[in-house]
Amino acid sequence: MFALMFGRKVFYVWGGSSAPHRAYQPGALLQWETIKWARLHGYRYYDFHGALVEDPEKYNRHDKTASVALFKKGFGASFVKYMPQHKVVLSPSRYHLTSACRKMLFTIHRLV
Repeated sequence: MFALMFGRKVFYVWGGSSAPHRAYQPGALLQWETIKWARLHGYRYYDFHGALVEDPEKYNRHDKTASVALFKKGFGASFVKYMPQHKVVLSPSRYHLTSACRKMLFTIHRLV
């Protein structure tokens, strides 16, 4: 897990786990331990790095997006709405080539 600290806030930036161990939910333990560490060191807020739904209770609980939001809400998180992200493509040909390569690499990685 990678987190940044600024002011009175800890920001979750990135986390990962290996597929064979994902069933044990190591990410939940990492989040919890980071929250405890942040409190111990005087930080007031922990930013889970966004959720894609405003009210996860209204969504199908088996939907990946809603389950991530419910996971974060389980820690007592409150949802704060920020401005949406927008993708600006400056070079369409490079963008499509890069996207195709990423999809191909992802597919190869899943097969291995």
